[in-house]
Amino acid sequence: MNDEKTKGIKYNKNIVCQIDSNNKKYNLTVSNNDSIIFFQVEEINSLPIQDFNLHLNLEQIGKVNKFFLQFDNLNEISDSIKNIIDSKSIKIEKKDKEIILTFVNPINMKEFNLSIPLKEKDIKAEIASLNSYMLQLNEKIENLTEKVNYLENKIKEIIDNSFMFSKSTIIRKDEQDLILGWMEKKPKNFKLLLDSNIDGDSNSTFCNKCCQKGPIIVFIKTNNGYRFGGYTSQFWPSQGYGKDEKSFLFSLDLKNKYKCIAKEWAIYTWTNSYFSFGNNIYIYNMCTQNESSYLREPLSYDIPKNYELNGGKNEFVVKSYEVYQVEY
Repeated sequence: MNDEKTKGIKYNKNIVCQIDSNNKKYNLTVSNNDSIIFFQVEEINSLPIQDFNLHLNLEQIGKVNKFFLQFDNLNEISDSIKNIIDSKSIKIEKKDKEIILTFVNPINMKEFNLSIPLKEKDIKAEIASLNSYMLQLNEKIENLTEKVNYLENKIKEIIDNSFMFSKSTIIRKDEQDLILGWMEKKPKNFKLLLDSNIDGDSNSTFCNKCCQKGPIIVFIKTNNGYRFGGYTSQFWPSQGYGKDEKSFLFSLDLKNKYKCIAKEWAIYTWTNSYFSFGNNIYIYNMCTQNESSYLREPLSYDIPKNYELNGGKNEFVVKSYEVYQVEY
């Protein structure tokens, strides 16, 4: 009841119902006071909104349909219409720019009609209203997008922080659980001591940065792309052998762990020439520039005899290696 002529008018009664007709749904409202009766029909889910309304006084109603002549006032008409609506003896038909309400006379069961014209909506006003709604919706979407981006960044940050080898160019994120499963207990962190890509590949650098520190894990990648290494639970010796029954070798490519079988010769350092995991993996001075580094058959560790850690060949050129201190 937003018609200009009915603004500010107080109504005594208000009948509202929903009617299905010809596969369409309509809201029907009938209201009245002592001087005016108001009919409004609105098609549900129509765009633009199809709004039909009609306001009549008692004299006008008598001219519209003789059925209304039998009543002396609008309250009686309103009560009669309510009874007809309650009994569902009504149908709605849409014709061009008018709605036809068909009522069934409860006295003689004859039908009588009421024609209600279409109330033209101000399309510009509707578009303006829709634009305002869209602006509000866009603002909500932008706020939601900001929150989603914030959450995505937080999740990424959590994932990145959960990868303890984030600076590594050798081990992948999906291989971390493999390494952790091989450790004697779950580490709190892996502290990078040496990266040959950054610190160089001299054995003296290894000794300066890694000797007398531990536990230690070493990742090695060859020029042919093979990735393997070893772990010791002890401090790495500055010279000679280090004893460790908990040390092991591994292959990232084969996803295998190889236990120590000669704990007295688990790890080794020879001045500035090379460091090794016992008598099995030897990393020589300037290892990225020569093919001096090599594997040996099982002596300190139970690695395969066919050098499968290095694709079947015992000698290799190191592309890079990384040394981490394991923090428990």
